[in-house]
Amino acid sequence: MTTMIAELYDALKEAGASEEKAREAAKSFAEREHRFDQLDHKIDGRADQLDRKIDERCDQLDRKIDERCDQLDRKIDERCDQLDRKCDQLDRKIDETREQLDRKIDKKTDDLGARITALDSKWDARFARLEGDVNFLKWMNGIIAAAAVAAVVRYLLG
Repeated sequence: MTTMIAELYDALKEAGASEEKAREAAKSFAEREHRFDQLDHKIDGRADQLDRKIDERCDQLDRKIDERCDQLDRKIDERCDQLDRKCDQLDRKIDETREQLDRKIDKKTDDLGARITALDSKWDARFARLEGDVNFLKWMNGIIAAAAVAAVVRYLLG
């Protein structure tokens, strides 16, 4: 049994269409509307299927992307660990070189200190001898001056 759309039937009748034509047109329109409803229902079903498939594909892609990111993270971590080890080796070499340089500098400083101490001792000895010589010369000048004064006094008194 075919249904018809009463509003369309009434409008066609009012517009002057015969009852038979108005009824057939309303039934035909109702059948088309029913077909469109069925098509809408099928399209909705297909859209739901597509949505599910798209969601499944997106989930698969998400998992693959996550796996790939995890692989990349592991590789990056491995590379960082390698770099850390190389930096540690360089740090050890730098520390060893610094220690060698410190020892060489300490030795040179000690050698220089010993040489300066030896030079200080030599200069101290030279200055002490010079002071002795100057004191001796002062004493000798004093004796000579006293002898000269004594000679002048004897000449004058004598």
